[in-house]
Amino acid sequence: MMKFDSSVILEKVKDIPPLPQIASKILAVMNSKDYSISEVVYYASKDVALTAEILKVANSAIFSPRDEIKDLRHAIVILGEKNLKSLLAALSMKSYFYKNEPKKDLANKIWEHSLSVAIMARLLSQHVTDVDSSEAFLLGILHDIGKVILLLTTEFYEEIVTIARKTNVNICEIESNLIGFNHAEIGGYVLKEWKLPRTYYEKVYYHHDVTEYNDKMIALLGVSNYLVNTKGIGLNLSDEVVFEKGMSILNLDNDTINGVVETFSEIYEMERKIFTGD
Repeated sequence: MMKFDSSVILEKVKDIPPLPQIASKILAVMNSKDYSISEVVYYASKDVALTAEILKVANSAIFSPRDEIKDLRHAIVILGEKNLKSLLAALSMKSYFYKNEPKKDLANKIWEHSLSVAIMARLLSQHVTDVDSSEAFLLGILHDIGKVILLLTTEFYEEIVTIARKTNVNICEIESNLIGFNHAEIGGYVLKEWKLPRTYYEKVYYHHDVTEYNDKMIALLGVSNYLVNTKGIGLNLSDEVVFEKGMSILNLDNDTINGVVETFSEIYEMERKIFTGD
């Protein structure tokens, strides 16, 4: 298989629009220390589709309100800061998975994997000190943005996925050999270009380097990736070495892992319906 021209891919990346403007603005506002709910309501109300999604989630079985919530401010209060950030990230990312109809099947698989890793990371984060659960979810959603970028900017990314499956070679290795960089690296690069916070693009860039860095969030993404891949939701091989190293960094035991995995499926099915509209 011929190598790709990485300069062409990087040029095409410039044509991919950044995260939706309203969602990006709200996330930026919420990252400031002295923001107000009124600011969030003001910007959210400018996007009818976003308003509808916020109300939909606030009225879902996840929150089980006693009465129907019809007011945007009330819905935002019900969701809370962490859940709203997670929702904004998920809805923003979801738009990139449906840009190319011929590649929709693979795009859907990447989306399901990203959402699964996000949920698994959030569940695991509750058993780890000094890790924010909303940030864990958000980074889980973002971690494979590089795969979407490569899917959108190359004609043959599906072939790379097929080669990885048939040869049992790690997809990052194949990407690097054929393109010159892997999906984690291009993902981190794009998030930096989109001016997302440094912690986001750095964690995405290094999310496969669990054994190289003693970093809890990177380890959390690695362990979550492993657990989700073992359930058959993903394109990568399950790396036992990464899993064991990640477990050590996070100080997690098998009982904790088993408990999280048991609760994962039910929560995933509930949240998948919300974020995909199924």
